[in-house]
Amino acid sequence: MKYSMKKNLFSLCGLLGMLLVSTASAQHTISKELPMSVRLAESEMVRCPESWQLDFQPKLKWDYCHGVELQAFLRLEEMYGDSRYFDYAEAYCDTMVREDGTVVAYKREEFSLDRVNTGKILFNMYARTGEEKYKKALDLMYSQFKDQPRTKEGGFWHKKVYPHQMWLDGLYMGCPFYAEYAARYNRPEAFQDIINQFCVVARHTYDPATGLYKHAWDESREMFWCDKQTGQSAHSWGRAMGWFAMAIVESLEFIPVNEPNRDSLLAILDNVLVQIERYQDSKTGLWYQVLDRSGDKGNYLESTVSAMFIYSIYKGIRLGVVPAKYMAVADKGFEGFMKRFIKVDKSGVVSITDCCAVAGLGGKNNRSGDYDYYINELIRDNDPKAIGPFINACLERERLVPHEGPVTVANKNGKIRILMIGDSTMANKDTSKGSPERGWGMVLQHFFTDAVEVDNHAQNGRSTKSFINEGRWDKVLSRIRPGDYVFIQFGHNDEKYKKEKVYTAPGVTFDDNLRRFVRETRLRGGIPVLFNAIIRRKFVDNRLVDTHGDYLESPRKVAAQMDAYFIDANAITHGLVEAMGPEESKKLFMWLEPGAFKSHPKGAKDDTHLNVYGAHKVAWSLISAVGNKIPRLEQHLRYQSF
Repeated sequence: MKYSMKKNLFSLCGLLGMLLVSTASAQHTISKELPMSVRLAESEMVRCPESWQLDFQPKLKWDYCHGVELQAFLRLEEMYGDSRYFDYAEAYCDTMVREDGTVVAYKREEFSLDRVNTGKILFNMYARTGEEKYKKALDLMYSQFKDQPRTKEGGFWHKKVYPHQMWLDGLYMGCPFYAEYAARYNRPEAFQDIINQFCVVARHTYDPATGLYKHAWDESREMFWCDKQTGQSAHSWGRAMGWFAMAIVESLEFIPVNEPNRDSLLAILDNVLVQIERYQDSKTGLWYQVLDRSGDKGNYLESTVSAMFIYSIYKGIRLGVVPAKYMAVADKGFEGFMKRFIKVDKSGVVSITDCCAVAGLGGKNNRSGDYDYYINELIRDNDPKAIGPFINACLERERLVPHEGPVTVANKNGKIRILMIGDSTMANKDTSKGSPERGWGMVLQHFFTDAVEVDNHAQNGRSTKSFINEGRWDKVLSRIRPGDYVFIQFGHNDEKYKKEKVYTAPGVTFDDNLRRFVRETRLRGGIPVLFNAIIRRKFVDNRLVDTHGDYLESPRKVAAQMDAYFIDANAITHGLVEAMGPEESKKLFMWLEPGAFKSHPKGAKDDTHLNVYGAHKVAWSLISAVGNKIPRLEQHLRYQSF
């Protein structure tokens, strides 16, 4: 289904929509008040009115550059809500993918990893449109990995015409697609193969003299450009390292946190980060075309590698795979990029300068890969390999530092916002009749400074299923802005197997719904935080026993699969209740004497729902655990007596 261009521009951001009115005008005037990510996309649409024209193409082509840039357009639409960006990407996909799933200019038998990268945008196309041709095309490209020629250690050849060769570029062209397909379509056996790709190429391209990775490795040691002892190419080309960094971070987004050998991938990333910081130009914050000859005569500061490094760091920090200390490296690079590479004409059209057009090894032009070769390749403006990564870098920066975004609703008042979805243990309660019942979300604001705003949408009696089916999730989803946190806690009602309207199965539909909450939160630029259910007070022979079963593990597993924050609310409240004991713990729950409250004239003996004291006690315990994992929230916590 097409998304009409006549819809209100930037429905998520009214101000952004107003600013874009001038952008879409015949004069193509692009407001300087827009975020740089938007200004770049608008500028590209001026330069290339048809998306197939990207990468300076005079005719239809299926190659990696379209995927690099159009993936950024899709993320931009997800962030700010302007359907024109989706339409722009969809026009290319609809043109290139035939009804039977074959793709114009894609030839599987070439076994070119470069041709796989653009397949990543088809995940979004299939999810949004439901058109089966996109799933068929995804399956076709995934099937390429089964027969892709390999080195003796299982590493993919870059292309069939480049036998026995692994290029750093190829890791980006293949592995993020491979990982996303495996995560979406339940192919867990693929993750070990993906990790091995990185291990093999890192082992054979690593240069101990510089700490960097060379552009490529020839296992056969027959190519004229390689060292006959190591098989390595001569230099560490900047963009090759950029591809490598992006490949690791984007693959880690889909590889489960408990996957064996995942730590090997993190170790490689750690060294990449060390070298990114080490080779960053101290004056400009940027990086050179040939990293292992940084500062040498003829070498130059190059925009594509700089954009890729900046993006990789920002995204890695958001995903939790890059230490926050590298934020300073990315910020310095971002500021330098804006000063040196960004040029704006009188109509507001933005250009990125100093892009290396292309570089490779061997091939029909016998590319030598020596120093003179790299520094003399064509330099041009507005190459997709700079545009796409820098749009992504801008978007990640806006997610990490939302207060810098000038137009997002979430930060109009300068506050960090927490939206909450869940059941009655979290929900706001009716106090008009003096009831002491409280959900822990109802009192959460009490423990934050004014810098944080809590927006609680939890509802009594709801499960993940009924919360979605009643349209409550859609309402919350429409309110999520970049940088918002979304606290997600269900389970008490999902486990009611006799009630069809609420029941979900753990490990199946319950997990599916949790994954949906996480995925769609992220699509809006939000940050999901999963909680399992709080304890139900049930003592047997003075021993506190579990009543939730597998529903406690589902949020933990989904969080691990999707690299989301997880808070073990059950373990935390189990410890609290157990420490208080069978009698004292009644003070946390709705155990009321007859006549004590007008709202409950007959009293109550409720081991599930919290009273005022219990809600405060639980809220403080849980948000303290959140603060331990999310420093941005921890700095705004305040303990209040209760």
